[in-house]
Amino acid sequence: MAPISRLPTRPSGHAVLKGDDRKINQLPKAKVPLGYFTMEEVSKHSTLDDGWVVVDGKVFNITNFAKFHPGWSNGAQTSTVIAIKRVLGTDCSTEFHTIHKSGKKNS
Repeated sequence: MAPISRLPTRPSGHAVLKGDDRKINQLPKAKVPLGYFTMEEVSKHSTLDDGWVVVDGKVFNITNFAKFHPGWSNGAQTSTVIAIKRVLGTDCSTEFHTIHKSGKKNS
């Protein structure tokens, strides 16, 4: 299986992608070196304590985003955290694009 490229993370708290509105505690805690990962490696990171996902061939460490998602305390977003937990350690490009069509947030 071909390796997947990894995006740099920013421990400073700056948004990684344009339009990224995560809270500071949802951002990755440490910078991870650039590298390549197989899906086998990504699949080892499938828990709330260590969660990675692949979107469009890029690997994202979403551990803090998943752990501190408002859905844990806001009943209206419970289905979102269930969906996030279900895709940890996988390529979730289809799910991501179904929810985040054209880069717009769904209400």
